[in-house]
This record gives sequence, C-alpha cells and structure tokens, in this order.
Amino acid sequence: MLSDALNEINEVYERWKAEKDIREARRNKMKYIDSLLNQVEELNLADKTEIPDELHAKILELIDESDYPLPEDFSGRLSVNQALDILFDIQDMLMCNQIEEE
Repeated sequence: MLSDALNEINEVYERWKAEKDIREARRNKMKYIDSLLNQVEELNLADKTEIPDELHAKILELIDESDYPLPEDFSGRLSVNQALDILFDIQDMLMCNQIEEE
C-alpha cells in the first residue's frame, strides 16, 4: 500500500516537472523573441532597412525551429518590416498554443 502511494506521488511529480519544463522553455523562447524584436524595432526606429548578418541568422534559425513558412517573396534576406511581422506571428503562435494547452 505504501509503495502504491509512493508510485502515485512519483507519477504526479514527474507530470508536474514535465509541465514545468515546458512552461519554462516557452517562457525562455518568449524572452528570446522579445530580445530579437527589440533589436529589430531599434533598426526600424533608426529607419534602417537592412538587418545585420548575425541578427538575420538568429531570426532565420528561429523561423526554422518554429516551422514558420517564409514569405513567398523571400529572396534570401528579410526586410526589417518582414522580420517584425514574422517575429510577432511566432510570438502569437506561442501564446495561442499556451492558451490551448491550459
């Protein structure tokens, strides 16, 4: 009887830990997207049209990880406005998934 209770406690704990890890990963990804958004918004406010290579690579990597479709007119380089739109879309997708899971 005691071992049954311990097994049940362990199962509940493992489920809780897995859910906590998922929430933490989502939170970290949201922070990362916020960081990228801040950088791209600074470019936009400075009326820049090109994204620096390192930032562009990070955005493309996030797009790939998120299974987000690139725009049909993608020429290998995202504009500042395209990057902002995509980053906001990915962020929205994460928030919608979070709401659906709760």
